[in-house]
Amino acid sequence: MRESSSRRSVRAEAQRGIRREEILNAAAALFGRRGYHATTVADVIDAAAISRGTFYLYFDNKDTLFLELIEQFIQRIMAVVRVVDPTGEDPTGKIYDNVRRVVDVVFDNRDLTVMVLREGIGERGSRIDIGDERLDNPEKPVIRGLLGNRLQRFKKRDT
Repeated sequence: MRESSSRRSVRAEAQRGIRREEILNAAAALFGRRGYHATTVADVIDAAAISRGTFYLYFDNKDTLFLELIEQFIQRIMAVVRVVDPTGEDPTGKIYDNVRRVVDVVFDNRDLTVMVLREGIGERGSRIDIGDERLDNPEKPVIRGLLGNRLQRFKKRDT
């Protein structure tokens, strides 16, 4: 009997993890499409097909949900960045490799990227709109160079 209860507990924990990810994915898509301020908890609840009570079992409010998504995005980026020894072999190449890996994360996580870019407009008001390939930013040539052919691949995935 104890073993059966243990298996149920493991299954229930796995199901809770799946549900949490479903809520996070629904919220990321909404925040990316509509923006943080235009998205309500009710929108997330509808998109995730859950009850209001279920939402609040996992998150205190919209802010905690948003902050968790930001944290996930940062963790994904940090996971691919490697420390570069400036006195080691080919530091420029290794920095370039870091940048390419970060760009890969950015394009592999469209909803989170758009969410961060939409909500994270800098002091100068620069904005990157990946969806229609506008790069209204003073660093436009640098960004285009770093993105390489990823922008085209990203655009093709949307069609």
